[in-house]
Amino acid sequence: MKARIFPLAIMAVTAVLSVISCDKNGQESGDPSISLSQQTVTVDAGGGAASIGYSISDPAGGLTVSAHASEDWVNSFDYDTDGTISFNVDENLLEERSCTVSVEYGDAEPASFTVLQKAAEAQSGYDFTLSYEVDGTAVTMSVVPSDDNIYYYFDVVAIRDLDSDSQEGMDAYCQEQFELIMSGYDKWGYSIEEAIADFCSRGEDSFRFADLEQETSYYGYAYAVAGDGSIASAVTYSPFERGKVEQSDLTLDIRVYDITAYSATLDITPSNEDQYTFLITYADDFAGMADEEIVMMLIDGFWLQPVTGPVIGEPIGDIKPATNYIVYAFGYQGGMATTRLFKKEFTSGQDAD
Repeated sequence: MKARIFPLAIMAVTAVLSVISCDKNGQESGDPSISLSQQTVTVDAGGGAASIGYSISDPAGGLTVSAHASEDWVNSFDYDTDGTISFNVDENLLEERSCTVSVEYGDAEPASFTVLQKAAEAQSGYDFTLSYEVDGTAVTMSVVPSDDNIYYYFDVVAIRDLDSDSQEGMDAYCQEQFELIMSGYDKWGYSIEEAIADFCSRGEDSFRFADLEQETSYYGYAYAVAGDGSIASAVTYSPFERGKVEQSDLTLDIRVYDITAYSATLDITPSNEDQYTFLITYADDFAGMADEEIVMMLIDGFWLQPVTGPVIGEPIGDIKPATNYIVYAFGYQGGMATTRLFKKEFTSGQDAD
């Protein structure tokens, strides 16, 4: 005689088999929870790689851990190592800051931890080694900071433009200039960190100031910049003298081609590496004037960009149909012409309409 199985017993057995079946098939079971190895991860101002350990109680198959930061300076989360969440922390140029990171796993209650990043160290006591390579009215200024990790700014100033030729005068000039720079970046929508990273240098650096005034005394200078957007060291400065502008034997071959009603293309081929400038304008603007007079008006009335080497395939846009234009070019250094005027006239095409 077969044993009699009552309905309640059948239900109980079915429930047990159901649990066993779920486990074998890797389906979700139990009630997972997340545990973190610590509540706070502290990182130096320099940032870099960081990590935190975690464990999942009663894990379920098919689920993975994910993390989300409240600030974008904590980023690049990686879960390749089981039980570890790795991430990157950007460099901090300002005061101490914190970020909350949420860790999630399926429907489990999220866990969270704090990334605490130390403030940038105050920058003081730094100095700079300045050197110059003078070439006529151009100078290449090189700067070597006493600490490669600091941000700094460097530039040149004509000594006659200072209120006082002294350390106090340099400090006052640099403070005023620096505030103007930071104000400009603020108006353009840059954060302090973005501004510093954009216009400041780090490590050894150099720049060629190509168009300084002739026979003029200058100071080159440099100063450290702190993470809060302030000058953080005394100004290091030293003098150099600009040379005299010499006349050049440079010649300029100008070619305008692919001319349409609204555009054209420009080539300028110089005979040597001497500096020059060029400008495109209406042919009637200076009609009837002597070349020397045109050059003087161009220098006095326009912002002229110094150029060296050939100009190839320069697009000329925003021109009007059936209009006469002219390209002016001449040797140019230290705000002075070093050659005669070279010019090339062209007429834009007819509008097809």
